[in-house]
Amino acid sequence: MMDLFLQGRIAASDRAMKQAIERLSTGKRINRASDDPAGMIVATNFKTEIKEIEKSIEAAERHNHYLAAKEGSLSVIADMMIELQGITVQASNRGALGQGELEALQQQANGILDGIDFIAATARFNGELLLERLNAKDLGLRRLVASDDDDEGESHPRWFMDLQWGDLEAIQKAVDSASSGVNLTRAGIGAMIQRNESNIRLSMNQLESLSSEVSRIEDADYAEEISKLVRAQVLREVGMRSLMIHRESAGRALGLIGA
Repeated sequence: MMDLFLQGRIAASDRAMKQAIERLSTGKRINRASDDPAGMIVATNFKTEIKEIEKSIEAAERHNHYLAAKEGSLSVIADMMIELQGITVQASNRGALGQGELEALQQQANGILDGIDFIAATARFNGELLLERLNAKDLGLRRLVASDDDDEGESHPRWFMDLQWGDLEAIQKAVDSASSGVNLTRAGIGAMIQRNESNIRLSMNQLESLSSEVSRIEDADYAEEISKLVRAQVLREVGMRSLMIHRESAGRALGLIGA
């Protein structure tokens, strides 16, 4: 009986040594479900939450990249609108300007409208148009208001943004309104970026907390595992010596009986 008992103690020490060595080599306290079934379930649930949070952070960051690209394109249009406002102010003094000066201002205004249309048609993020509904027509700056016939009966369109013959007061109001609309859109985008950044910071804090909990549950305590390994080695050696002494004693006893 003593022989079996000592062999059992040695086997238990071997298992403890093997477990300590495994934990020290992997750095994990839980390497299989049998190590800590309840802890494994909790850690797995936390890992699922971590994956979900990581995905939400990635989505928020992608959205912010999209919004930043859109705001950047809008900032170019906003600068163009400021320039256009200056042109309409110059043109408002129409009586003091010569024909050549008015034509030059008109060319500048038309160039700005063309620039707005170009940005609206080409600004993209990952292949998606950023300013699909923000061209000069959508902003109310490029529209046909009338069509005049000349002496030969040919029709000539008259556009709203006509600095020589158009309603300059209405033009200035339209430009101011369009500029305000662009700036409001930029402000809205800025607010969304801030909100996303706030959510990202909150999610990062949650991620750090959950990761810390998973580490606390799963990770091995090196000092503790080394202590367990040394203890198991000592117990195994004691067990082996005790078994050897027991067997020697049993052998001598049998020898005496036989004698």
